[in-house]
Amino acid sequence: MTLNIVIAPVVVTDMIFVAYGGHTGTATALQRQAAYAIAEGQAAQEIGTFLLPTTITGTYSWPPMGQPLKLEHDRLINVAGVTAIHEAGCDCADDSVEIAGCAWLLDAGNGVVDLRACGNTLKASCAGCGCAGEMGMPKQVRIVYTAGLPATAAADPRLLLGLVVAADLALEQIIDPSGAEGGMGDPGVNSFSTQGYSETRRPLAMTAFGASARANYAARMLSHFKFKGALKLGW
Repeated sequence: MTLNIVIAPVVVTDMIFVAYGGHTGTATALQRQAAYAIAEGQAAQEIGTFLLPTTITGTYSWPPMGQPLKLEHDRLINVAGVTAIHEAGCDCADDSVEIAGCAWLLDAGNGVVDLRACGNTLKASCAGCGCAGEMGMPKQVRIVYTAGLPATAAADPRLLLGLVVAADLALEQIIDPSGAEGGMGDPGVNSFSTQGYSETRRPLAMTAFGASARANYAARMLSHFKFKGALKLGW
């Protein structure tokens, strides 16, 4: 699995943060940037793809014959390159042969592709050897692809509000963790009572932002950007 590391925000700025109700308080510029980056990383995890079109390279096991490959990110935009990786011989050594391949976008929303290897390295003398895989199929595939929300999504108020709420939660845990409704760690609160008043809320879901009411609100703002189509791998 490709590790998604966010070290700098690409959508949220100080202007957006304040405009959508974020509280800067005593936070330094570095702390605010950290909170924005945390929120954007959580948002990408929540919706299953990048907030902006992003190109990455991933290496996967070659799927069984006739089966498609599900990439790690939804909302696939294009596939720039496919490399089929074969074993060089029958001794299971570390060396390999790389051959260009191609991919059909079967279900771009779900990030599903169908691969084709334009050749193989299985030799006649290796017919009885299993090292090269079934019928000489590649062992791995290295694929370069672009995925993410369209660039115009960065101006959608729902996306911006969800990110700002998430960033506000992250910043609160940096500068004043006890200020969260449930205290340090921003735990979800289903019921509470004070001075004779008690309240029981509907169950809260665990989201990439946490399980608090505000975390759930941020997730609801971003729910529009999740791809909700049915995933079917039995082609």
